[in-house]
Amino acid sequence: MASPPLVAVVDTSPGPGGAVTSVLALEESVRARGMRTVVIARVPSAVRAMAPNLEVIDLGADDLSAVHGRAYVAREAERARKLLRLCRKLRPSVLLANNTPPANLAAYVTAPLLGVPLAQYVRGPFHCSRLASACLARASRIFTVGHGAARCVATSNVEFSRVQEGLREHAWPTPRRADAHHWLWCSALVGWKGLPLALEAYRRAALQESLPPLEVCFARTDGKHPDTVPLPSTIPPGVILHELPPDLDGIRARCQVYLHTALAPEPFGRSILEAMAAGLCPLVPDHGESAPLVDPGRTGLEYRACDPDALAVRLVELARRPEHARLLGEAASEAARSYRAATIFGPVADQLLQLAHPRGARSGLRDAPKLHAPANLEDPCFSLNPRLPWRSNPKRRVSS
Repeated sequence: MASPPLVAVVDTSPGPGGAVTSVLALEESVRARGMRTVVIARVPSAVRAMAPNLEVIDLGADDLSAVHGRAYVAREAERARKLLRLCRKLRPSVLLANNTPPANLAAYVTAPLLGVPLAQYVRGPFHCSRLASACLARASRIFTVGHGAARCVATSNVEFSRVQEGLREHAWPTPRRADAHHWLWCSALVGWKGLPLALEAYRRAALQESLPPLEVCFARTDGKHPDTVPLPSTIPPGVILHELPPDLDGIRARCQVYLHTALAPEPFGRSILEAMAAGLCPLVPDHGESAPLVDPGRTGLEYRACDPDALAVRLVELARRPEHARLLGEAASEAARSYRAATIFGPVADQLLQLAHPRGARSGLRDAPKLHAPANLEDPCFSLNPRLPWRSNPKRRVSS
C-alpha cells in the first residue's frame, strides 16, 4: 500500500510566533486530505512546544543577522546541504517554504535537486531583490498573508493567492471569564512589537486612574534575530511578567482587554485574532494592520500608532468604562468565528494536494485554481549563475 503524500514544511523563523502557528493550523487541513506533514525547523523547540504530536526535525540554528553578502550565501549553502540530506531520507512529495523568499533560498536550491514541487508561504514584507524575484518565479504555488507580503510579491511579476489565517478548532482560545478584568500584552521580545511603548503608556495612564493589572507574556528569541531587544529594566507597578507561560490560554481567559503595540504593520495580527476569539476587547494601533479584523468602535478600539500619550488616553477610558470593554469583547468574539482554520486553510491544502498528485485529482479533491507563477525568461533578474540548480517548467505559462 502506497504511503500518503508527505508535505515537508521548511520553517526558518527565529522562534515562537505567527509563522509557527500558521504551520500548525495548516497541518490540520493537510491531514484531513490524507497527507502527512513534517516540519523541518530552525528552532524545533518552538514547534514542539505548540504541537507535541507533530513530527519535527531539527534543521539547526544559524546566524539570522547574515542577510547579504558572503555570510548570507554561506548560511543558505549550509542550510541547503542539511536540508538535502534530510529530504533524501524523508522523500517528501511537496516542499512548503514558510518564511520570506530571501530566508528560504535553501529550499529553492533543494527542491529541483529532489525533483519535487515547492510552494511558498509568505508572511509579511521583505526586500524584493533580484534573487527573491528569481526564487518566486520558480515556485509552483505562492500564498501571501497581509498587505506587505502581497505588495512585495506583486513587484516580482508572479501570480499568487492572498490568504488569511485561522484558528484551529481544538485549540480555540478559552472564553474570557465573567469576572475577568486584567489586561494583556503578549508577544516576542523584538523591537517592533513595542513593549516599551505599552509599559510607558501604562505608567502614564496609572498617574490619572487606578488601572487593572497588566499581564505581560513574552518569549525571548534565540539572540540571533537582528531585531532582538532585552526586557526593559524598569517595570511599572501593576505589571505582571510571564516568560513563555505554559498556561497562556488561562492567563488570557482572566483578561478583558488586549493591548497590541506593534510599531509597524504586521502580516495579519494573529495574536489580535486569538484575543478576539477569547472575548477580549482589542486595543490596536491605527496604521491599518488590523483593518480586516477590528472594526473600531464595534469590535475594538484604535489609538494613534507609536504614541504613548494616545495609548494612555485609551487605557484611562477603558479603566473608567469596563462595561464598554466587555461589550466590545463580546462583539469581537462573534466576529472571530469566521476565522476558523478549516475554512481558511482548506483551499491551500487542496492546492498542496494537487502538487502532490499532478496527474489528476484524488477522490474528494475540490476544484482549486492552478496558480503557477509565470517566469518571465527575458527579465534580467533571472540571469543568475547558470550552475545554480534551477529547472524550467515546460508547462509554466510565460507572462506577456
